[in-house]
Amino acid sequence: MRGALAQRLRAVFVADQEPPLWTRAFLLVCGTQLLAYSSYAAIHPTFAVYLETITHSESLIGVAFGAFTFAAVVARPVAGWLLDRVGRRGVQAIAAVALAGTTLSFTWATVIWVAIGLRVLHGIAWGVSSTATPTIAADVVPSARQSEGFAYFGIVPNIALMVLPPAGLWIAHRYGFVMQFAGAALLALLVLGPLAALEETTPAARSDGEFYAPEALPAATLVALGSIPVGAIDALLPLYAPTVGLDNAGLFFTVMGGAILLTRAVRGRLPGTIPALLVVSFVCQAVGLALLALAPRLLVVSRLPLGLLAGAAVFGVGFALVFPLLQSVAVAATPESQNGSATATILIGMDLGVGFGAIGFGILGDLVSFTSMYTAAAVVSLTGVLATIMISLEDSLH
Repeated sequence: MRGALAQRLRAVFVADQEPPLWTRAFLLVCGTQLLAYSSYAAIHPTFAVYLETITHSESLIGVAFGAFTFAAVVARPVAGWLLDRVGRRGVQAIAAVALAGTTLSFTWATVIWVAIGLRVLHGIAWGVSSTATPTIAADVVPSARQSEGFAYFGIVPNIALMVLPPAGLWIAHRYGFVMQFAGAALLALLVLGPLAALEETTPAARSDGEFYAPEALPAATLVALGSIPVGAIDALLPLYAPTVGLDNAGLFFTVMGGAILLTRAVRGRLPGTIPALLVVSFVCQAVGLALLALAPRLLVVSRLPLGLLAGAAVFGVGFALVFPLLQSVAVAATPESQNGSATATILIGMDLGVGFGAIGFGILGDLVSFTSMYTAAAVVSLTGVLATIMISLEDSLH
């Protein structure tokens, strides 16, 4: 009797024997991610304003932003190779110092071409840093709780991207760009704190080094499909929002960011297999984009931008799980010694998806209405549903 009671109490208070997620190592890598993303987010939204002080050419400003993205994409496979072959902490430490140095050096860039050159170096440093921290997370998150762990880990950049842009903008207006760049550089250097307290996580059996992980390509393909509509939103939503009753497009991104954060926070309680959750995610993306396309008609009915804000929330729910779920798939599909290459591969998929989405839908936006453009983006998300089913049938998502 007493033994049965003890077993029942143990079942209540020790609900399952899952390995712990919120370990010291996981908290330290979350701190590293928060500081690195804070450094990036503190200057990214105002960098175009800074460039306008040294050039009046919008095309050159566009080149500076494109150079950053291209440099980060090129750096990722090299970063994955270095992380698997050399080690995690050393590569991240060098990237943090480089991130701080290039950020601070913008204060001396008085010629646009110098600024573009520094932006390339900044993109390389960011590409390495933003590949290193998810790789370390992949090392410390228990394999049985990877999709849940990556969802929680994915909240960290959202916090930085919701808090730091307005803070950076306030510092730039109040104290000038020099103080803004100095503050962002300091945040990058502070990465070394939690990194020093973190033990090396590189497996003892190190990989010979690969620039990409072939086993992660199915996951990277789905990440790209999930990211293409993000390019359409990032590039064109600020132009579309005022035409459908939302003068402050920032409210759209706040709602979407809040939906992403809340969805990732409850990931551990969501039932269903990874393929099923991915199908639901892509369907939510498509519904959110359809609401964006219907926003003009809904505005006539309600006289409020309800379609736009509802679309932001539903799309955010859909996009929230795509990357964490597929990172867990990519990491599970590759040897532990190649976590760096696996992480780099799916990050490249995301970068390419956002980039091609911005370019492709930007061109389409010149030819058709916003309604037609976001309808086309919804079709892309539905393509993600079909791709998930096809890849799932090949057993690449289990």
